[in-house]
Amino acid sequence: MINPFAGFNANSMEDDDIIKYWITPGPLSDLILSGDELISSPPIFFEGGRGCGKTMILKYMSNEIQIKKASEEGIESREFLSNLHFIGIYNRFDGPSLSIFQKRDIGEIEWETIFKHYFEIVICKKYIQMLQNFKTNNYLDLDEKGNKKLIADLEKYIFGTTTPEIQTFEDLIDKLEKLSKIVFNFINHAPFEKNPKFKSELIFSSGSLIFGVPIIIVNNIQSFRRKQFVILLDEYENASKQQQLIINTLIKHVQPPVTFLIGTRFHGVKTYDTMNNNEFLMEDADFRTISFEEVMKDKKYTDFLRDIATKRLEKIEIAKENGLGNIEEILGYYSPEDEARKIINGDWFLKPQKRNFEVYKQKKHVLKLREILIRENKKIDSSKIDDIISNLICEENPLIDILSIVMISRGKNSIEDLQRITQVFLRGEKEDPQYKIYENLYNKNKLALVFKLLSFYPPTQKEYAGFGVLAMLSSGLIRNFIELCYQSFKNESFFSCDSVLQKKYIEFELQTKAANIRSEKFFNTIENIPECGNEIKSLIQSLGAIFSSWYADPRLSEPEITYFIVDKTTLSPNVKNVLDKAVQWSILQEKEPMKGKKPGDPLLDVYMLNHILAPKFSISYRSRGRIPQFFADDLEVLIFGNDHKKSEIRTKLMRYKPNFEQMNLADWK
Repeated sequence: MINPFAGFNANSMEDDDIIKYWITPGPLSDLILSGDELISSPPIFFEGGRGCGKTMILKYMSNEIQIKKASEEGIESREFLSNLHFIGIYNRFDGPSLSIFQKRDIGEIEWETIFKHYFEIVICKKYIQMLQNFKTNNYLDLDEKGNKKLIADLEKYIFGTTTPEIQTFEDLIDKLEKLSKIVFNFINHAPFEKNPKFKSELIFSSGSLIFGVPIIIVNNIQSFRRKQFVILLDEYENASKQQQLIINTLIKHVQPPVTFLIGTRFHGVKTYDTMNNNEFLMEDADFRTISFEEVMKDKKYTDFLRDIATKRLEKIEIAKENGLGNIEEILGYYSPEDEARKIINGDWFLKPQKRNFEVYKQKKHVLKLREILIRENKKIDSSKIDDIISNLICEENPLIDILSIVMISRGKNSIEDLQRITQVFLRGEKEDPQYKIYENLYNKNKLALVFKLLSFYPPTQKEYAGFGVLAMLSSGLIRNFIELCYQSFKNESFFSCDSVLQKKYIEFELQTKAANIRSEKFFNTIENIPECGNEIKSLIQSLGAIFSSWYADPRLSEPEITYFIVDKTTLSPNVKNVLDKAVQWSILQEKEPMKGKKPGDPLLDVYMLNHILAPKFSISYRSRGRIPQFFADDLEVLIFGNDHKKSEIRTKLMRYKPNFEQMNLADWK
């Protein structure tokens, strides 16, 4: 069977693949794809992490995809034009192509003028290609006379004259292409010339074609008159600061019927200034920001991932024939309780059953419970120790045992109270108020309890498996999820004797292998980041060590730490730059600022480790608890310090002793 999850980078996808694998992201469809947001609002910056799906969405909105999709579905011209909300003009900011405009062989003003001129040509050519696309697919409602007039008007506006040679849209495109070649010929020869001068018959000023050509089009095409021309600029982060200044000026002074939808990574906008020193882009007034991660949260996100997987499985005929279409069933649900049973018994799939207490009490973690009971309660009657233990453990669910160990280690509640509330929970006495107290405490912390249980059974490692877990590991980035599924299917075909077509599921062990492979690859690519790669990797290594150390805390003072907090205003420019680059490449993810511990304290910035790195450091794929605030000097050392200094800071942070009152069982009496 072909792996359903092969091919996940929208940049390399053909138009057919975009259509083939497209799933409408529900929360975004109302915001963008309906067109209302684009027409009634200023230009939009569409932010998201690397691999979140921005390019897929922007490409899907292009006229090329929309026309191809309509044509394949047999939609007639009138219906298509009537339902068309906007006309998308897609352009990707290709890093290598843009970099050639950053040479300094001639003056700054000359380079700015050349880039403005070139950008006008690029977008104008896209407009003409769009018209050709409409015409080729019989969606351009113009007769021959109207078609000739449109071409003549475009030639007159763009080139200032009309000539017999220009008879078709292709002719216009060829003429624009010649102007592009003049630009590239100059750039390629400039380094070898003394005092190079750019010479072109025409030099377009900023906005002249971008805003002017659509007006010519709508004046000639009746069905286009109430359509919005949306310039879809992808990978804006690849544009230099000077190039962004030029485009920001267009955004600031956008003219109907044109608007912009700009895809960028977080911190990809290098400046909000414009070419006018007295103007800058103001949010809400000049643009709006839509964060992909903000609109794809909770169940909406997991539903979206499930739909993406279903669409891919449906496209594999043999999978469809064998009823292999539900990714949730294929990956399954691996509960913390399942994993706990496997850790101590080597099986998770057997139904929970009552085991022999005399055998069970010899398990390593139960022996630890006995040791802690005796150590924390000097007056305990040794003859009653087995009875006490039997009231604090559950052979069917070892996580109950671990919660008892944690609560005794905290020393905040009596052994009698702990026995009573544990038994209330295990007997399922839901009418008892104490049942709800215990249930809430257990459910919030059961994943943390798995990590604690693992500490008693080295070298057993945490497993990462099941649909819900892989969705969490993806950390809001669709590419991560698709890659985890791809690797899981690949492992199944390589490691397993039975085909997934026969079993209808993938072993949890093989999913864990997939998670470990993806996590390691993700980590190893950090040092390849063009700017600050080594510094980011150094920081992530330290964070992984610090976070992991907290999971060994016998009292689970701060469970499942995967983030840190800092007052960004206190950081040096170099540290800020490293953090910004880490966020831009989705190594760290910024979350909502957090209030300080004292009234009046400033809001603190929150940086979460991308959860795909959880298997690398054997930590949680959730974020709970609260680690101490990182100070500017500490971060400076963790990023730029020598190995000895880094070790000192890591040790200091690992030894932090928090207030753990929030995990008490309250007043049970």
